[in-house]
Amino acid sequence: LRDDVTAEIERVLPVGETVYVLGSYDALSAEVEDTLKAAGYQTVRFAGANRFETSLMIANEVERLAGPPQILFVATGLNFPDALAAGAAAASFNLPTFPPEVPTAVVVLSRDYALTSAVEDYLADICLTDPDSIIVAAGGQASSAVWDAFGCDGDLGCFYYDGANRYQTAAWIAFDWFDPHIGFGLTTGQNFPDALTGAPILAGANWPVLLVPPDGPIPTHPLGSVREFLTDYATTLNDGLVLGSPASVSTGVTAEVCVLVGIANCDVPFTAFGGALALVSPETSGLDKQPP
Repeated sequence: LRDDVTAEIERVLPVGETVYVLGSYDALSAEVEDTLKAAGYQTVRFAGANRFETSLMIANEVERLAGPPQILFVATGLNFPDALAAGAAAASFNLPTFPPEVPTAVVVLSRDYALTSAVEDYLADICLTDPDSIIVAAGGQASSAVWDAFGCDGDLGCFYYDGANRYQTAAWIAFDWFDPHIGFGLTTGQNFPDALTGAPILAGANWPVLLVPPDGPIPTHPLGSVREFLTDYATTLNDGLVLGSPASVSTGVTAEVCVLVGIANCDVPFTAFGGALALVSPETSGLDKQPP
């Protein structure tokens, strides 16, 4: 475990609290857990036989902590972009400040164009138990997998976000699953760490993650895209956060986004647009948050 990661855990988490270790010993060795335990922390490892089972174990823990899920995002587990957008959307429903009537959301993984039997059974069990639950397929692979397994549409509780590419899929999710549109996160669509670690702070502010090519251009499409999201909501998007260095999102892309949205005080990555980043108050962060 890197010393700077250990130091950050110690900064934010009192000794004796729980650190979750996600993945098998091939993903994170026993030495990682030993380091955490030596520092005085409890550890809980979720390690399924594969990444699909691990996603179910995490979903079950979300249910234990936040209540039975009604919104079931599905994204391929064999590539990262769709799961990044789905993860931020799902997490934005699970804030502890939300009242009980706001539904809980989880993300589970498909094996590209098919569901494993365990994931299919999980989805089917929840949908049979709760008629108000919905399945949200993020990306073309997950959309095919959900359709082949359940053959359902919006009237039967299934929704599909099968964009022309990873950028459009994330933009469509941003359009539909975040309201009001008051801020956004911007990060590369070519790699996952920045968006993955940044998703919790975006979800806490009820902001979506928008994916862009590192050096542009800002994706555009007549049926909705990152560019259209930024221009359509330019009057309400007051803040944003660039996740990653200029190698991940170039200063040129950042500057163009600032022009599109009309943010005058546009700083370099690692800082907030429009001034210091502050999570918005509960009154504006989605206490009335509901599925579209």
